[in-house]
Amino acid sequence: MTRAVPFLLLLIATVVSAEPRTTIDPQEHREQIRVQLLKMTPRGSTTAAVREFITRDLKQKAPALENHPAMCEAAQASPNKGVACMRIVFGKYLANPVLLTLSPPMPIEREVDVEWAFDKDGRLLDIFVDKHAD
Repeated sequence: MTRAVPFLLLLIATVVSAEPRTTIDPQEHREQIRVQLLKMTPRGSTTAAVREFITRDLKQKAPALENHPAMCEAAQASPNKGVACMRIVFGKYLANPVLLTLSPPMPIEREVDVEWAFDKDGRLLDIFVDKHAD
Protein backbone atom coordinates (compact mmCIF):
# COMPACT_ATOMS: atom_id res chain seq x y z
CA MET A 1 0.00 0.00 0.00
CA THR A 2 2.85 2.41 0.79
CA ARG A 3 4.30 1.95 -2.73
CA ALA A 4 1.09 3.29 -4.21
CA VAL A 5 1.40 6.66 -2.43
CA PRO A 6 4.47 7.93 -4.37
CA PHE A 7 2.92 6.77 -7.64
CA LEU A 8 -0.33 8.55 -6.80
CA LEU A 9 1.53 11.76 -5.91
CA LEU A 10 3.48 11.57 -9.19
CA LEU A 11 0.25 11.04 -11.12
CA ILE A 12 -1.41 14.05 -9.44
CA ALA A 13 1.65 16.25 -10.08
CA THR A 14 1.65 15.25 -13.75
CA VAL A 15 -2.04 16.05 -14.19
CA VAL A 16 -1.70 19.41 -12.42
CA SER A 17 1.38 20.40 -14.45
CA ALA A 18 -0.42 19.54 -17.70
CA GLU A 19 -3.02 22.22 -17.02
CA PRO A 20 -2.41 25.62 -18.65
CA ARG A 21 -0.88 28.04 -16.19
CA THR A 22 -3.14 30.86 -17.29
CA THR A 23 -6.89 30.82 -17.34
CA ILE A 24 -7.78 33.80 -19.50
CA ASP A 25 -11.22 33.28 -21.00
CA PRO A 26 -11.33 34.12 -24.74
CA GLN A 27 -14.89 35.39 -24.20
CA GLU A 28 -13.66 38.26 -22.02
CA HIS A 29 -13.49 41.73 -23.52
CA ARG A 30 -10.45 42.42 -25.69
CA GLU A 31 -9.05 44.99 -23.26
CA GLN A 32 -9.37 42.59 -20.31
CA ILE A 33 -7.48 39.92 -22.24
CA ARG A 34 -4.82 42.49 -23.18
CA VAL A 35 -4.37 43.70 -19.60
CA GLN A 36 -4.00 40.14 -18.29
CA LEU A 37 -1.47 39.25 -21.01
CA LEU A 38 0.51 42.42 -20.25
CA LYS A 39 0.76 41.31 -16.62
CA MET A 40 2.27 38.01 -17.76
CA THR A 41 4.43 39.45 -20.55
CA PRO A 42 5.11 43.06 -19.53
CA ARG A 43 6.43 45.74 -21.85
CA GLY A 44 10.16 45.31 -22.31
CA SER A 45 9.97 41.50 -22.31
CA THR A 46 12.25 39.80 -24.83
CA THR A 47 11.02 37.81 -27.80
CA ALA A 48 12.40 34.67 -26.13
CA ALA A 49 10.45 35.36 -22.91
CA VAL A 50 7.21 35.91 -24.85
CA ARG A 51 7.75 32.77 -26.91
CA GLU A 52 8.41 30.76 -23.73
CA PHE A 53 5.23 32.16 -22.13
CA ILE A 54 3.18 31.18 -25.19
CA THR A 55 4.49 27.61 -25.26
CA ARG A 56 4.66 26.99 -21.50
CA ASP A 57 1.62 28.85 -20.15
CA LEU A 58 -0.72 29.07 -23.12
CA LYS A 59 0.23 25.57 -24.33
CA GLN A 60 0.57 26.71 -27.93
CA LYS A 61 3.11 26.01 -30.62
CA ALA A 62 5.95 28.53 -30.58
CA PRO A 63 5.07 31.30 -33.05
CA ALA A 64 7.54 32.67 -35.55
CA LEU A 65 8.89 36.17 -35.14
CA GLU A 66 7.52 37.97 -38.19
CA ASN A 67 9.61 40.82 -39.64
CA HIS A 68 6.84 43.38 -39.98
CA PRO A 69 4.83 45.56 -37.58
CA ALA A 70 1.70 44.26 -35.88
CA MET A 71 -0.99 44.37 -38.53
CA CYS A 72 -4.24 43.41 -36.82
CA GLU A 73 -7.15 45.84 -36.69
CA ALA A 74 -6.46 46.75 -33.06
CA ALA A 75 -2.91 47.85 -33.98
CA GLN A 76 -3.84 50.08 -36.91
CA ALA A 77 -4.04 53.39 -35.00
CA SER A 78 -1.31 52.58 -32.47
CA PRO A 79 2.15 54.15 -32.53
CA ASN A 80 3.43 50.95 -30.82
CA LYS A 81 3.08 48.56 -33.79
CA GLY A 82 6.80 47.88 -33.66
CA VAL A 83 8.99 46.43 -36.39
CA ALA A 84 8.35 42.74 -35.64
CA CYS A 85 5.55 40.72 -34.13
CA MET A 86 4.40 37.30 -32.95
CA ARG A 87 0.84 36.23 -33.63
CA ILE A 88 -1.32 33.40 -32.29
CA VAL A 89 -4.93 32.31 -32.40
CA PHE A 90 -5.65 32.68 -28.71
CA GLY A 91 -8.94 30.84 -28.76
CA LYS A 92 -12.40 30.40 -30.21
CA TYR A 93 -15.84 30.46 -28.69
CA LEU A 94 -19.46 30.26 -29.77
CA ALA A 95 -20.62 33.85 -30.37
CA ASN A 96 -24.26 33.32 -29.46
CA PRO A 97 -25.48 29.87 -28.36
CA VAL A 98 -29.09 30.92 -29.09
CA LEU A 99 -28.26 30.73 -32.81
CA LEU A 100 -28.00 26.95 -32.42
CA THR A 101 -31.75 26.80 -31.75
CA LEU A 102 -32.64 28.29 -35.14
CA SER A 103 -33.72 26.17 -38.07
CA PRO A 104 -31.21 25.61 -39.59
CA PRO A 105 -28.74 26.10 -36.71
CA MET A 106 -26.21 28.89 -37.29
CA PRO A 107 -23.10 28.17 -35.20
CA ILE A 108 -21.03 31.34 -35.49
CA GLU A 109 -17.68 31.13 -33.80
CA ARG A 110 -15.60 34.10 -32.73
CA GLU A 111 -11.85 33.79 -33.11
CA VAL A 112 -9.54 35.68 -30.76
CA ASP A 113 -6.14 36.64 -32.19
CA VAL A 114 -3.28 38.13 -30.20
CA GLU A 115 -0.22 39.95 -31.55
CA TRP A 116 2.83 40.91 -29.52
CA ALA A 117 4.65 43.89 -31.10
CA PHE A 118 8.42 44.29 -30.67
CA ASP A 119 10.90 47.12 -31.24
CA LYS A 120 14.15 46.87 -33.23
CA ASP A 121 15.94 45.47 -30.15
CA GLY A 122 13.42 42.63 -29.69
CA ARG A 123 11.69 44.18 -26.68
CA LEU A 124 7.92 44.07 -26.27
CA LEU A 125 6.17 47.36 -27.03
CA ASP A 126 2.52 46.36 -26.80
CA ILE A 127 -0.05 43.59 -27.18
CA PHE A 128 -3.04 43.74 -29.49
CA VAL A 129 -6.17 41.60 -29.25
CA ASP A 130 -8.65 41.19 -32.10
CA LYS A 131 -11.91 39.28 -32.33
CA HIS A 132 -13.69 38.34 -35.53
CA ALA A 133 -16.21 35.85 -36.83
CA ASP A 134 -14.56 32.65 -37.95
